[in-house]
Amino acid sequence: MESEQSRTQQAEICDRNSLLSLAVESYIFGFASVEMYRTMYQLAGSQSVGKRDYVFNKFFHSRRRATADEFWLAAPNSEILYSNAWLDLSTSPLLLDVPDMGSRYYVLQFLDYFANAFAYVGTRTFGNSSRSLAIVGPAWSGSFPDDIAVVRSPTNFAWIFGRISIQGDHEFDEVHGLQDRLELSSPIVSSEPAPCREPWPPFRNSDKLDFFSNLDQVLRRNAPPAEDTQLIRRLPQLGMLRDNSFEPTNVDESLRGILEQAITLGRDRICARESQFEEFCPGWIWEGSSAGRPGRDNLSRAASAKAGLGILAPEEAIYPFAYVDNYDEPLEGSRSYRLTFGPEEWPKASYSWSMTVYELPYYRLVKNPINRYSWNSARAQESTGCNSHGSLSLQATRPKDLTSYWLPTPRTGKFALALRVFGPSDAFLRGKHLLPRIMRLFSEEGIRSSADSHSRALS
Repeated sequence: MESEQSRTQQAEICDRNSLLSLAVESYIFGFASVEMYRTMYQLAGSQSVGKRDYVFNKFFHSRRRATADEFWLAAPNSEILYSNAWLDLSTSPLLLDVPDMGSRYYVLQFLDYFANAFAYVGTRTFGNSSRSLAIVGPAWSGSFPDDIAVVRSPTNFAWIFGRISIQGDHEFDEVHGLQDRLELSSPIVSSEPAPCREPWPPFRNSDKLDFFSNLDQVLRRNAPPAEDTQLIRRLPQLGMLRDNSFEPTNVDESLRGILEQAITLGRDRICARESQFEEFCPGWIWEGSSAGRPGRDNLSRAASAKAGLGILAPEEAIYPFAYVDNYDEPLEGSRSYRLTFGPEEWPKASYSWSMTVYELPYYRLVKNPINRYSWNSARAQESTGCNSHGSLSLQATRPKDLTSYWLPTPRTGKFALALRVFGPSDAFLRGKHLLPRIMRLFSEEGIRSSADSHSRALS
């Protein structure tokens, strides 16, 4: 007969496995919102030790184009200037005033605190004329004049992630002026004091279990999507959403081991999902047609946040990435490559497109002596007229052949090439526009010594 001790051990194993499964699921569910918290702290939080101040409901503007020194956002775009505002909608709505953008492309993306994009305001959706909009929280009730569109956030705290296109440094003054005329204000004037709310603490990153401390703070202030209700109800088993905030020092050794293992397993699953994005065309992958939309499954949402918060919906922009060359081997900084467009292969966009090299695994722009980070539609138009073949050289050192545009790569290590297409053509959206493969180049010696290992036909 089975002993009492054996039954107890089996019950303990089942209980541990159940907690581990819950912790992994919680890590994947919370990854994107913790990334939101980290980004909010970097952009709008006080970096002073012990300070708990955040600046909400005010725009912060990037006044220069992204460089290799940018660390707040994965895969930044050097062809636009960013404008960010972190919104507190817990006590009252906000009015957003947008200036006339002239002929310049722009988009303001609205994300809830779980990194779901719930609205787009910009050239594609509203045109470029000036307008005012009301932004309200999930519990707000009331009305605004008919000429003011109302945007409702699913969470009390949200992020406006704005992008305004810029073609060169000579346009700084004009774009800075447009940024300065983006304004947020409160439409409610009252002599009553605003309800007191618990302030956000600083983002924590000193203990491995601080992930769960941060997630606990997010969930105390933002209601999660309805489909995750069952998961949220079980989080007190992991020490979250109890009377007191989650504190790693209060976690016993058994639960700590489970949570630390869950972080490792959860991170591995997110990385695996990131590597399994859909094929856009041979040699290129993308996040698929669900990118930039609410309602994505938690694993896809986490993988998207790891690759970079704020991906736009495909009708706004698509982002095919190339990680491999024509031999299906990873792009490597020690090698040289060329990407050649035929007359029918040029990206077709209503607004613009650009190519950017990112150093992996953190999707950083590549530091290089000429501070060049991208190749865009304007430069391609100037050099080729987009009516003939045009090519891009991808290598760490200046190529001897100057007939193609040089985009520097890292000297060593893996990298990726990203194509951004703002206002993609219908052919892009339907997956009918094929992009050329990235071709690896060889020296005479390299060709002879590598003939056997690289004998496959170019695809």
